[in-house]
Amino acid sequence: MDPGTPPVGANRLEFRLLGAFEVLSCGRPIVLGSRAMRRLMALLTLNANQVVSVDRIIKVLWDGEPPATVRTILQGYVSRLRKLIVGAAGDVGDVAIITRSPGYLLRIDPGRIDLHRARELAKKAALLTGRSRAVALRAALELWRGHTLADMDDLPALRAIAMSIEELRLSLVEDRIAAELAEGPRTGLVTELDELVAAHPLRERLTDQLMMALHHTGRRADALRRYHALRERLAEELGVDPSPQLQLTYQRILQDEATVVAPETAEPASTDSNEPAVVQPVAGHTQVVPAQLPPRIGGFVGRDEEFIVLDSLRPSRRDEGGSTIAVVSGEAGLGKSALAVNWAHRVSNGPDSEYPDGQLFASLRAVDPCDPPVSPADVLRQFLIGLGLTSEQIPTGLTERTALYRSITAKRRMLVLLDDAVDHLQVSPLLPASPSCTVVITSRRMLDGLLITNGARLIRLGPLSAAQAGELIKRLAVGVEPTASDLDRLTELCGNLPLALRIAAARMTGDPELSIGDLIDELADERRRLGALRAGDPQISVRGALELTYRRLRSDAARLFRLIGVHPGVELSRSVLAAMSGSAFAQVAEQLHVLESVHLISSREHGRFGSHDLVRLYARELATDELDDAERLAAETAMVDFYLAVAERGRDLIRSTPGSPGPYAPGFELPETTSLDQAVGWFDREWNNLMHAARTAVRRQRHEAAWRIAWGAAPYVLFRHLLDESTELFDQGLASARTSGDRFGECLMLRCRVNVALYRSAKSEEALEHAVEALAIAEELGKLEILAPAVSSVFTSQANLGRYEDARQGGERALSLYQQLGDLPGQAMALNNLAMIDQFCGRVERAYERCLEVLALYRRFHDPGHEAVVLNNLSELAAELGDWSAAENFARQARSVAVSCGASVQEAKALVHLGDVYHHLGDQFSAKFRWEQALILLQGSSSPVRAEIDERLARLTTDSTLPVLDGEAAAAAIPSPQTEQASKASRDPV
Repeated sequence: MDPGTPPVGANRLEFRLLGAFEVLSCGRPIVLGSRAMRRLMALLTLNANQVVSVDRIIKVLWDGEPPATVRTILQGYVSRLRKLIVGAAGDVGDVAIITRSPGYLLRIDPGRIDLHRARELAKKAALLTGRSRAVALRAALELWRGHTLADMDDLPALRAIAMSIEELRLSLVEDRIAAELAEGPRTGLVTELDELVAAHPLRERLTDQLMMALHHTGRRADALRRYHALRERLAEELGVDPSPQLQLTYQRILQDEATVVAPETAEPASTDSNEPAVVQPVAGHTQVVPAQLPPRIGGFVGRDEEFIVLDSLRPSRRDEGGSTIAVVSGEAGLGKSALAVNWAHRVSNGPDSEYPDGQLFASLRAVDPCDPPVSPADVLRQFLIGLGLTSEQIPTGLTERTALYRSITAKRRMLVLLDDAVDHLQVSPLLPASPSCTVVITSRRMLDGLLITNGARLIRLGPLSAAQAGELIKRLAVGVEPTASDLDRLTELCGNLPLALRIAAARMTGDPELSIGDLIDELADERRRLGALRAGDPQISVRGALELTYRRLRSDAARLFRLIGVHPGVELSRSVLAAMSGSAFAQVAEQLHVLESVHLISSREHGRFGSHDLVRLYARELATDELDDAERLAAETAMVDFYLAVAERGRDLIRSTPGSPGPYAPGFELPETTSLDQAVGWFDREWNNLMHAARTAVRRQRHEAAWRIAWGAAPYVLFRHLLDESTELFDQGLASARTSGDRFGECLMLRCRVNVALYRSAKSEEALEHAVEALAIAEELGKLEILAPAVSSVFTSQANLGRYEDARQGGERALSLYQQLGDLPGQAMALNNLAMIDQFCGRVERAYERCLEVLALYRRFHDPGHEAVVLNNLSELAAELGDWSAAENFARQARSVAVSCGASVQEAKALVHLGDVYHHLGDQFSAKFRWEQALILLQGSSSPVRAEIDERLARLTTDSTLPVLDGEAAAAAIPSPQTEQASKASRDPV
């Protein structure tokens, strides 16, 4: 079958990516449903016959914050797409969407996908010459109906893939023009090339071809002007000279040679213009078995999983149609070359070698500090000489060399190792066509083009494990015997990066006076760490390795990397980078893709990004050295403004409080946060960054921003019981408000201190002192919306200290103030806390009735977080009244509501109450299980509920001599609420 023609059968079902995505049945588009369903189908088609994980699908389709029910939504999409596709496929059954862990797979004849057919035509063209080559390339290009995935540009991941496929199209256009130039002068090519060069002004091959076309049509002066225009632009924008090939074309035109043919277009004469030229074996060529691998890398450890992937490429272990190419990609210093070389030696040596015809090796010099990258033509010359040809037998053109190289290796079993590749364009001519050959490529880039056009396997290398890093140090640091703790600390400071570990080992071995303790002290100082990780040769250093990658970035990506160095956090979102850079989300997404492709950053969950510790230190050095004071200040200002704005919006979603400052509008785009789940999730992810932002605000003397960030985070702190974790935030906020003389901010920060103190300890004099001080400021300010919560703070503090009469009067005043304001949440809060006073005073039935009123209020204005609080209070009160059935019912309701809104602390408290019920019923096993579940939920929290659970579990262990307690004994085993005032610390003052 012609590779340009889709297969017959199954109603001629065809999947089209090269343009707006569509699926055709009998030539008519199938309606695929929503935009998300179309995008899911496109993603599965791009990865045809490969499993796409659910996590990756979510990351691609829901760029940013996916909904809480995203996996259920995805299952629905897949189910509907199955019905549509299977219905269109009919009975043939070669198209299906299959569930396969960890995701889904589109099983399909690749010939039904236009992108696959374009690739096959490109492969066919690579083996042809003359007019036949141009015809095959035209056929491939005709499959494009427009820009790849033209309707999906707003998703960064799909846009990045589309850009790679468009790069393939442009390469095919260049190849087709080269083939047509070889046929002779054509005026039409000049017009086409003019348009292409205007669209791609820095693409040197197009300018080279335009210069040749102009020269062939007698426009020598125009050709020379084109060269000078590009030379000036390259110097101005990139600081580089034109490529050697372009300079050679310029010299030939300048000398007015009769025939100017670039090496890539030079082709042998064909005896029959209708048949492709076949490269014949070279006369006098003696087969040679090359052995070009560099020496093994000493001290190599680990990488077992990567070896397994590489082993899958070996001919004896490869599935039919499996890939013959692997790309080992990762950041500087990870040992990519060491992995590839050591594996190559392992599989090439010995009598059982699967590559008896030899190994070819080339360093492509993508990041060589002294020399430019090697051209494919030069590498092919090296390879052909290694295969036994003389210089005279090697043709001059890249096309001819590629064809000859593939002819010689066609039936050989060889291993080709290409180290430090620039991009897929540099590598493509060096790939043997024979499936009996295996190719391993290393690069700091991911080489997406090879993954798409050649189906290469990607091995993304990461740091060594802690154990492997320690083993590497012990192997290399001869004579050094570190303790286990010193070894752990040293590998941690080196970030488990092989290059850093090797340098550290070399320094200790080469300097007997340098102890491991001294080296640890030197590395522990972040300002000195990168400088310390260098060998005697200045080119061997972690900073130098990173420098080579950074200096080759395009200007916008380099600027974003410097701004990452301004951000003090470990992980950060695209949204904050967009704010700091003053760029649109789409622009930042593209720049992040560039940084990720060279492994200066890596993507994490929820659209976040992070870097290796040493890479982050390098970015911070750049931010200090290459950004001026104004740029750093602008970036820090935007960062603080971003976290302040989102925190205040999140605050209102968790708990809207009258009397709060108006929402902060920073003047740039913010991430979508419209629900309680999204707000809590954002705070969960950004808590550390929020702390950094508050510290930055203080350092920059932005005192209002400092206390407003703290106020924005206050409801979240109580929602998660981050009592110890928030001390710095609120202390800092209070100090900032006082420093700037901001009485309003001081009042709010004092109230935050009250709440934290109340949650931490029931009998808190500190809480009452803060509450009284806050009330005095509120009376001074004279606004009801500020006064009401201040009064409430005082009466809650008094109640927890047992001053019930004073507290009751304050509670009634607070309720009256909230009624005047028409503030229903405030009224609910006051009623709940009055119920707490009733409970403390032994009026349990009255407390129970008040809490039922509060529950009705919270359900009325739909506040699930506080509804869970009141349901837990009702469970406790029902237990005090001896109604264990009601106690269990309220606890189960509390747990359900808490789970629905992500209130993990309230879920834990509900589990505690359920455990109490089971213990009362004599079921110690179930009680213990519930309490242990609650403890797990509270991991990482400083909530006092943890101490209550520990006490219950300890008491249960003491009583474990009794296998099962009857109801009366079980009730006695747990102190009743009336006699356990200390446990009231876990009762939430709402």
